[in-house]
Amino acid sequence: MSFKIVSEVENNLLKRKEIKLSLDHTGKSTPSRKELISELAKLLHKTEDVIVLLKIESVNGTSHSLLTVFVYNKKEEIPKHITELMEQRISGKKAAAAPPAK
Repeated sequence: MSFKIVSEVENNLLKRKEIKLSLDHTGKSTPSRKELISELAKLLHKTEDVIVLLKIESVNGTSHSLLTVFVYNKKEEIPKHITELMEQRISGKKAAAAPPAK
C-alpha cells in the first residue's frame, strides 16, 4: 500500500489541513477505514484521533483509490457532526432516521 499526496491545502478558518491522496493497493482490496487511518497517522506524523478520512473513492477496474482527508491540530477542534459521522462509518452502523416533519 503506497500513498501519493495529490494536493494539500491549509484551511486556517476551520483549523485543519485538507489533503487529497492517491492510494495504490495492488493485489489487495480497498483497505478498511481503520487500516487507512492508522497508515495515514504514520505517514503524516499525527495521532489517529485528529485524522478524519472523509471520502474513499475506488477507481473501477484498478487497484487505486482517491482519498479525501482532513487533519486537525487538536481533537477538540473537530466539529461534533464530523465526529459522529466518522464513528458511524467506522462502526458500520447507520444513523437513526430523523422523525418526520409535522
